Amino acid sequence: MRKFLALIAIFIASESFALDLPDKIQNWHLLSEDITPLTAGNKNFGRVVYRSYLRTSPRGTLDIILTEGSGAGNLYVPECMKDSEGLFRPASDYVVLNISQKRAILERSETLPLVLAIKAGDNITLTIETHALNESELINFAGDLLSNVTK
Repeated sequence: MRKFLALIAIFIASESFALDLPDKIQNWHLLSEDITPLTAGNKNFGRVVYRSYLRTSPRGTLDIILTEGSGAGNLYVPECMKDSEGLFRPASDYVVLNISQKRAILERSETLPLVLAIKAGDNITLTIETHALNESELINFAGDLLSNVTK
């Protein structure tokens, strides 16, 4: 039994991730969290952290998805993007920008939530989805988030 517990302790100690998300960001509080390890056999390739945050006034929710590790891969952020001319209207359009010196892509659509994907590091992507914030509020929130994550 002691050998088994020692192996678990070694596994947990070796499990180091780049980012830890805060439980409170601005006036948003953690509502729920789900962590999915990216494993194959006994090898660890990273994790996906899905967190929902709640704001009470004005009421709203937002979701943050953190993917990190070699299994998640790198977010590709091109130098620029053209507006989508998809077959189905309304099409989404995309804006490439920098937030806290990190490359990001903002996706806008009339019917879907605002989505901001940020290349937070090698094999680390932060994605924020919300109906509760406008573009400038979302970009401001992302800047605060990036300055408050624990590395």
